[in-house]
Amino acid sequence: TQAEKAANAALLTGQDAIKAKFADELSALETIYQQTILNATSDQGAANANQAYAAARSATLTRQAAELAAFHADEAQRIEDERQQAIQAELDSLLLKIPNLPHESVPVG
Repeated sequence: TQAEKAANAALLTGQDAIKAKFADELSALETIYQQTILNATSDQGAANANQAYAAARSATLTRQAAELAAFHADEAQRIEDERQQAIQAELDSLLLKIPNLPHESVPVG
């Protein structure tokens, strides 16, 4: 790291006290920088995780809404079919009560 390089340079030049202080400050700044990167990474990771969760949740809700809409459409169609069958049955019942009219060519009596 840069702090280690600065510390090694301080030992080689003989300006130990000044360079060591510089190395300590540089090391502290590097630590803060790395901590900031870790926090940003974890914050970004958390944000990415939240976005992924939101996207997955949205997809799930969209799929569930589509399934529910399809169910309601199927249910509405079933109810409409039953209604039509009931009407047809009532119509058939009424038509069965009407007597057949004889053809014009059939003599009265």
